[in-house]
Amino acid sequence: MGIFEHQLQSLAGLQVLADLGIALLLALAWLWRDARQAGRNPWPWLVLTLAAGSFGPLLYLLSARRQAGRGG
Repeated sequence: MGIFEHQLQSLAGLQVLADLGIALLLALAWLWRDARQAGRNPWPWLVLTLAAGSFGPLLYLLSARRQAGRGG
């Protein structure tokens, strides 16, 4: 939890955490809907996003592009 220690010391830091949380919630909602429409399992990407933040949606986008290039 040390990664959050600096952010919890000021109102500006709390705003950064709130903004990040909101952005990740929006990304999760989009990711869920997009994965379901594409016939992909959204759960691994949701868990990865919750565990690693913005790396989840980034890797989802990169893997979707790779699959589209293969015709799948």
